[in-house]
Amino acid sequence: MQAGADDPDGTEIYGWSAFPYGGQWIAWTQIHHSQPHLGFIDMAVSHSRDGLLWQREPQTVLPVGL
Repeated sequence: MQAGADDPDGTEIYGWSAFPYGGQWIAWTQIHHSQPHLGFIDMAVSHSRDGLLWQREPQTVLPVGL
């Protein structure tokens, strides 16, 4: 999985952990945001019906604590 075209510059997929659930695949996706003075990781959810084509939900599930 890669960062999407709509993601800002400096966004990368840092980690990804997938598991089967209810006839599809669910994944916790760690998104690393790199900025000139700061780097942080948010968590998002991704899903797939076949394990090959994945879609990441746009909202952050676990944002970085500030």
